[in-house]
Amino acid sequence: MLSSGQPVELEETLELDQEWKTFHSVKFPLLSAGGEIQALAAISTDLTSSKRLEKQFWQAQKMDAIGRLAGGVAHDFNNQLTIILGNCDLVLYSLEDGNPDRELLMEVYRAGERTARLTRQLLAFSRLSVTTPIPLDLNNLVKDTARMLDGQLKDSVEYRLELGDGAQVLADANQLEQLLMNLVTNACDAMPGGGLLTLKTSTRLLEAPFAGLSPGSFAVLTVADTGVGIRPEIRDRIFDPFFTTKELGQGTGLGLAVAHGIVEQLGGAIQVEAGDAAGTAFHCWFPTVEVSAPAPKRETSLTGSETILVIEDEAGVRKVARLALESKGYLVLEASSGAEAVRLVKDYRGPLHCILSDVVMPGMSGPQAVEAIRGQRPDLPVVFMSGYLDESVTSREELAAGRGFVQKPFSPLSLAKTIRHVLDQTEG
Repeated sequence: MLSSGQPVELEETLELDQEWKTFHSVKFPLLSAGGEIQALAAISTDLTSSKRLEKQFWQAQKMDAIGRLAGGVAHDFNNQLTIILGNCDLVLYSLEDGNPDRELLMEVYRAGERTARLTRQLLAFSRLSVTTPIPLDLNNLVKDTARMLDGQLKDSVEYRLELGDGAQVLADANQLEQLLMNLVTNACDAMPGGGLLTLKTSTRLLEAPFAGLSPGSFAVLTVADTGVGIRPEIRDRIFDPFFTTKELGQGTGLGLAVAHGIVEQLGGAIQVEAGDAAGTAFHCWFPTVEVSAPAPKRETSLTGSETILVIEDEAGVRKVARLALESKGYLVLEASSGAEAVRLVKDYRGPLHCILSDVVMPGMSGPQAVEAIRGQRPDLPVVFMSGYLDESVTSREELAAGRGFVQKPFSPLSLAKTIRHVLDQTEG
């Protein structure tokens, strides 16, 4: 008769049916009456599925934490960039073209814009950016981007356009432009010695589920290069945030992570075709939409004499907004918090035509302040400003419901346009 010896527990990975699987095993020897090992017995449980789910859970937790950090950093950056770019704009308006200080100020402005693009990358990655989806022609976007490439690509990199039938997709123009530029930048980095960059569009009809997409009509944007390809050991990591093969200081590791996030946010999917050294192609699939002819645009003046209440906790941003509006003829009231704004309106007996309010503020948020003020002055139009949306404060749908919005960092011109548009809508 055999008896069992002391069991041993371990976790091991084995290759079965050309697939690596993880098992939790309890192994113990079977002993003879004399204590000699006669056989080895084991009880194993397949943990492959649970390990995969655990990995996905921790990845989601990591992405959420990084996203919150990125969103918080971008929020502070956007306030400071609004101050930098807004003041640059205001001074540039007062300088003549021949003024020697103008070019120096433009250098500051261009540096601020480059920082703003990086901030938009962070917000796009954290999916806290404010977007305005409208029907867009994918071919027009590619052609507009190609014009920008003419002076930016290295002489050793050629590009080619292969545009299919025009297709409309529901997207934010800045998002799509950022997606395309990120993929183009990645393609160029993969061709340090030169090569061919191909930008291609096509329309595909899916009759069965594919790449997580339901059947339907899709516009496909392809960015392909003839570069170094993607090594097999890193293919599963290329969309991870902050993962980069570049040297320290040469890349943020956000480009492809942001591209992946944008495509998914637009209800699409992104595919990668890559060899070890035979180039790479990214295929971005977007649902198409049917559109009607646009209404003709009406030219409007940007000046006005109405009274605007500006609610903003950052003093520098509040000053830029006030100066921008006063330069267009508006009377401006200021409040540094939502609670102060509510008290100001309660005591103010003059006319009030519009509220310009930050969204995320300490204490009372912008939407909460607006709701309280509208209790005193119903139907007062409002324009929100932010570079970051916390879903616990307000939803994008609420912001879009008959209200204006300006994205930080904003220019005095874009602020004036939005304010005038909202006022004209209300008067109409």
